[in-house]
Amino acid sequence: MAGPLLPRALRAAGPSRLLARGAAGRAGRADPALQEVERYLRQAFPEEWPVARLAQGFGVSPDVIQRVLRSKFSPPLERRMKQDAKVLG
Repeated sequence: MAGPLLPRALRAAGPSRLLARGAAGRAGRADPALQEVERYLRQAFPEEWPVARLAQGFGVSPDVIQRVLRSKFSPPLERRMKQDAKVLG
């Protein structure tokens, strides 16, 4: 069975670049694209990306990473497109 599809954020920038820029977004909230990357890395490479390493790489506490990994929320496509247009527009 094939692995999960590479998230948009990883395709665009690559994980190293995303880790370098940190996870803090507007008003201290995590960027949804980075949350997608966190989930992908943990699912695809669990041995290489334990919670502690994700937390260190994204500059947040392990509790934040665990909450992101437990959360299954993903904005609807329409909302995601609107958010992307705001950022890119």
